[in-house]
Amino acid sequence: MPKSARFESAFILLALQLLISACGAQPSAPAENPGVVTSGLDTNVALGKSITTSGYTQVYAATNANDGNRTTYWEGTANAYPNTLTVNLGSNYTISSVVVQLNPDSVWGARTQNITVLGHNASTSTFSTLVAAANYNFDPATGNQVTIPLSTTASEVRLQFASNTGAPGGQVAEFQIFGSPAGGTTTYALTVNNGTGSGTYASGTVVNIAANTPPSGQVFNGWTGGVASSFGNINSASTTYTMTAAAATITATYTTATGGNKYEAESATLSGGAATTTNHNNYSGTGFVEGYWAQGASTKFTVSVANAGWYDVSLRYGNGFADSNISVYVNGTKTVQSALPTTGNWDTWANKAETFYLNAGSNTVAYQYDSGDGANINLDYITVAPTTAQKADLIVTDIQWSAAHNPPQEGEAITLKAVVKNNGTAASASGTHKVSFSVGGQEVAVSSSTTSIAAGASATLTASGTWSTANGTYSITAVADPDNTIAEFNDSNNSFSKNITVTQLPGPDLVVRGISWTPNTPQAGNAVTFLVTIANQGLDAAGSAAAVRLVIDGTTTLNGVSGSALASGATSVVTLSGTWTAANGNHTLLATVDPANAISEAVEGNNTLSSSFYVGRGANVPWIEYEAENGTTNAQVQGPSRALGTIPGEASGRKAVVLSSTGHYVQWTTTAPANAIVIRNSIPDAAGGGGIQATISLYVNGSKLTTLTLSSKEAWIYGGDDQQSDSPSGGAPRRIYDEASKLLSTTIPAGATVRLQKDAGDTAAYYAIDFIDLELVGAPIAKPAGFIDITEAGHNWAPAVPNDGISDDNAITQAIMAAMAGQYKGVYIPPGVFNQTNKYQVNGITIQGAGLWYSRLFCDNLSQDAGWGQTGFNITGDNTTFRDFAIFGNTDGLRTQGGKAWVNSAHKNTVIENMWIEHVQCGYWVGGNAESTNLRFSNVRIRNTGADGINLCNGTRDSVIENSHARNTGDDAFAIWSATDLYPHPDINNVIRNCTVQITWRAAAFAIYGGTGNRIENSIAYDTLTYPGLTVSSEFQPYPMESATIDGLTLVRTGGTYWGGQQFGSIWLRADMNPTNGITIKNVDIIDPTYQGISIQSNNGGVFTNVAFENITISNPTNYGVQILSTAKGAATFTNVTVNNAPTAKFANQSNGGFAVTSGGGNNW
Repeated sequence: MPKSARFESAFILLALQLLISACGAQPSAPAENPGVVTSGLDTNVALGKSITTSGYTQVYAATNANDGNRTTYWEGTANAYPNTLTVNLGSNYTISSVVVQLNPDSVWGARTQNITVLGHNASTSTFSTLVAAANYNFDPATGNQVTIPLSTTASEVRLQFASNTGAPGGQVAEFQIFGSPAGGTTTYALTVNNGTGSGTYASGTVVNIAANTPPSGQVFNGWTGGVASSFGNINSASTTYTMTAAAATITATYTTATGGNKYEAESATLSGGAATTTNHNNYSGTGFVEGYWAQGASTKFTVSVANAGWYDVSLRYGNGFADSNISVYVNGTKTVQSALPTTGNWDTWANKAETFYLNAGSNTVAYQYDSGDGANINLDYITVAPTTAQKADLIVTDIQWSAAHNPPQEGEAITLKAVVKNNGTAASASGTHKVSFSVGGQEVAVSSSTTSIAAGASATLTASGTWSTANGTYSITAVADPDNTIAEFNDSNNSFSKNITVTQLPGPDLVVRGISWTPNTPQAGNAVTFLVTIANQGLDAAGSAAAVRLVIDGTTTLNGVSGSALASGATSVVTLSGTWTAANGNHTLLATVDPANAISEAVEGNNTLSSSFYVGRGANVPWIEYEAENGTTNAQVQGPSRALGTIPGEASGRKAVVLSSTGHYVQWTTTAPANAIVIRNSIPDAAGGGGIQATISLYVNGSKLTTLTLSSKEAWIYGGDDQQSDSPSGGAPRRIYDEASKLLSTTIPAGATVRLQKDAGDTAAYYAIDFIDLELVGAPIAKPAGFIDITEAGHNWAPAVPNDGISDDNAITQAIMAAMAGQYKGVYIPPGVFNQTNKYQVNGITIQGAGLWYSRLFCDNLSQDAGWGQTGFNITGDNTTFRDFAIFGNTDGLRTQGGKAWVNSAHKNTVIENMWIEHVQCGYWVGGNAESTNLRFSNVRIRNTGADGINLCNGTRDSVIENSHARNTGDDAFAIWSATDLYPHPDINNVIRNCTVQITWRAAAFAIYGGTGNRIENSIAYDTLTYPGLTVSSEFQPYPMESATIDGLTLVRTGGTYWGGQQFGSIWLRADMNPTNGITIKNVDIIDPTYQGISIQSNNGGVFTNVAFENITISNPTNYGVQILSTAKGAATFTNVTVNNAPTAKFANQSNGGFAVTSGGGNNW
C-alpha cells in the first residue's frame, strides 16, 4: 500500500543531503590557477582501477570517484580529517597530471579543498609526498575541477584532504590520473618482518617465506598483512606467498606458549567485536572474551599437537542468557555448530567438548558467531587432549570406474567404485556401508556393501548398478554413509569429487534441445501450438530430415519434421502440426527426435526431452506445500479463526498445529522427492520482546535427519494499525509468524514420512506449525565463462570469504567495478553467505549467483530507515540483470528495518529472475528521477517483509511481474502506483500475471493506483489478514486512473479490518480524484471473503466512470456479496455476477442515488 506522503522516499533524503553538502560557504581565493591540462598521448589510467578510502559518508563510496560519472561522488567521513582517497594502478605508470572533478551542476556551490598528493612506485609500499598541501578552488562557473601537474612514476596515487569549505569531508566526483604505462618488467617490494623472503618480485611470483625462531616462551601464531589468499598456509611458519601487482608487507606473529594443552581465550586472536573483559567472576587467567552479541564475533585459538589425529577440544564458556549455539571452525573449515546450554548465570561456567581431527604441528580452532547461531556467550579457555573415544570416521579418498573402453565412450555402461578409508580410532561396525554416487546433484548409482573397515584401513566399494551418459566431462561425487547410519567422529567429511571424461562416438547424434509454446502463459481453453528445437551434436551429418514427435500428458500426439538433414553441429526449430486445447493444471511434455530410429546414430538412447508447463492462475512454483492441519498429528489443531495476532488467525487456511509437549509431532507423506525444506512457524517471543531461538527436530521415515533452528526475532510486533513496536508493552500482537529454511544433506524420496517433532532438546514452550514447503533443489550453477568470481584471488583486493560474518563489500564492489569497466562479462556469487554493509551500485552488467538456495547476500544492519537502507542494489543504468541468488536483510519485525533489496529507477531492460528476497523492508520500490521501461521480474520469491513486495512506481512502463510468489508482506505484495513525486509520467502498460500471494499481514495482495493500460492477469491471493485481495484506487494522489484491467483472479479468504475498524471486501474500489475511469474486472472467483466480496466507495469528490464487472462468482461472504457504500459516486455495469450464500444481502447499493448500477444480464440478484 503506498504511503500517504513520500517524504520517507530515499531520493528526497538523498537530494537533501546533496543540497546540504553542495551549498556551502564561498571559498577563499585559490592558491594557484590550476587550469586544464590536455594531452594527445596520456589517458586517464585511474578509470575503473581499484580505489580505496579512509572512510566515507552514507552511500558516497570510493568507487563513485573513478566510475566515469560526475553525477556520483565520494565524500569522506564527516569531521575525520585527514580523509584519503587512493587509486592502485596495478603497476608503474609515468604520470603527467592529476585532475580532481566535482559535479559541474550549479547546485554545487563554490568551495575550497586543501589537498596533498602522495604516491609510491611498485618497488615500495611507503607513500611519499608528490605535491605539497595546497588550497584548490572548485567552482561550477569554471567547470568545477582542478588539474595538478605531476612528473613522476607511481603505481599508487593518493589524495589527502585536510579541509573542505563546502562539506565536513573531502569530496571527489572523478579522480583522474593522466599517464601511460612505464616500460620494463614491473616488480613489487615484499617486506617480511620477523622472517625471511624479503625482496622485489614480479606479480605472480611464488616466494618462499619462513618465520624466524620464536622468542623464548613464545610459539608461532600466524602471518598478518598482505593479501590473505596469497599465503600458501597463513598458519604455517614455513610457507609461500604469491605476489600480487602491489607492494606488500607481511609479518610473522607469535603468542605466549602455554606449556600445556590449555589455551586462554584472552590470548587468542579476536575479531568481529570479540573483546577481552573481566566483568564476571570465576574465570581462568587474566580475563575472558565477550562480544558474542554481534554476528562475526570470533575467537581463534592457535594450537599445536605433536601427531595428527583426533583430539578432544573442550571449551569453557559462560551463558547466563538461554540455550545457544556457536559455529566452530578447524583450520578454516566450519566443522560443527556446537550447542551450548545455559549455565544459569554469567558467573557460572561449563565445559563443552567436541572431537576434531588436528594436523601435526600448528592448527587453528575458531569459535565464530555466524548467521543461524544463537551465540551471546562468554569464552574462558579451551583444552586440547588426545581423545580416548573409540569411533570410526569414514572418508572417500578416490573414485574409480570401469567400462568397456578406457576412457569410457558415450552410452556405454560405467561401473563406479569408491575407495573408503576409516580415518577414525576404531573399526566401523559390521553392517551395510553405503556409498552414494551423484552427478550434478542427482544420484546415479549406489554401493551397499556389508563389511567392517578397521581403523586406518581402506576398502573399495563397488556400485551395484551402472551409469551411462553422453560425451563430456562430468564431476562425480561419492558420499560415504550418506544417511549417517554409522557412528562417526565427523559426518561432514564423507564426500569426495573427481572428474570423468566420456568420449564421443563417430556418426550423427540427434537430441532435443528445447520445447516452447504459444501463447507463453495459456489459459484454459486456449489453442496452444508447439515448437521443438533439435540439434545434431554428433561428429557426422544425419542422412535425412528428422521426424519429431511430441506427446502431451501421455495422450495427445503432435508431429513435425525438420526442413532438411542436419549437419554436424546444426540446429533446427521444428513447427509441429495441430494444436492442443489448454486445461488447468500441470502438464507433461515428451518430445522425441527420430522416434522410429530411421536414422542410424552414434547414441540412440538420448533422443527424448521431458518438460512440463502450467496452465491456470497463480505462479507455477518448484515446491509442494503441506498444510499442518492436513497432516497427521498427536497435538492440537487450532482454528479456524480470523483474529489478528492469534495462531490460527495468521495461518494459511486459518488453521495451524501446535506442538506444546515433548513428543508432539505433525507429519506428512511426501508426494515428490525433495532435498530442501521451509517451515512457516510461530514460537513465543521473549518476555521483554526481541525474540528467542529454539530448535525443532526433523525425522524422515522414523529416523532423525537433522534439527532446524527457528527464531521469533523477526516476528511479534505490537501496537495499533498506525504504529507498532517490538515491545510487548506496545499493545496487542500481530505478525507472529516467520520462516526457517534448510538445504538438506540427502534427498527425501516420494512416499516418505516427514515429521516435525518437539524433542527434549527442543526448548520452545510451543511450536505453531502452519505448513512446510518441500523442494527438490538442483546442483549449484557454475560460474559462467568470462565472469569474475567474488571469491577469486589474484586481484589488487582481498577476495570475499563466504560464511565468515565479515563484510565482503570491498571485494564485491571491486568485482562490480571491474565488470562495469568491461574487463569481465559479469559478476558471479558462488555458494555461501556473503555479508553486506553498504548498498551496491550497478548498471549494464549481470550479477549471477549459484542458485537462490546456495548464494546469499546478507545485510545485518538494524537501522530504521524508511528510505533505501544498506541492503541490496541501487540500479544506475540500462541493461542490468540479477539472477539466481538470495538477498536477506535483518529486522526486529519493524516495518522500516531491513532496507530495500533494489532501489531507484530501473532505467531500461532490467531483468530480475530466480531471486529469493526475505527480511527486508521492501523487495523493489521502483522509483527515481529516470525512466523504468521494460523491467522484467520472473520466478521471484518474496518473504516476510516490512512493506511492499514489488511496487512499480514513478512512471514505470511496459514492465512485467510474472510467475512470482509473495508471502507475509507488510504492504501491497504486488502494486502498480502512478506516483507524481519523482519521474513526471504515469505508469503505462504494465502487467502482473501468474503471480501468487499468501498471508499479506498489512495492505492488499494486488493493487493498482492510477495510470493507463495497467493489468493484473491469471493470479491468486490467499488469506490477506487486514486488507483486500485486490485494491483498484485513485488514492495517494497518483496520475489519473485512465484505464485498468483485471482478468483472471482467484481470491480466497481475503479482506479484513484496518484503520480503526473499516471492513474491506475481497475487492475494494476507491475513487479519490477525477477521472477514476476505465476499470474492467472480469473472470474472478471470490471464495470465503472475510466480509464483503466487493466494496465500492468514493472520497474527496472522486467519481467512477466506465467501470465494468464481468463473470464474477462470490461464495460465502460473511455479510454482503457486493456493497456499494454511502459515499460512492459514479456508475458501474455488472454482468454475470453470481453471489452464493450471502447472509446479509447479495447486492446492496447504499449510495442513495449517488452511484448508478447497470445490469448487463446474467446476475443472480
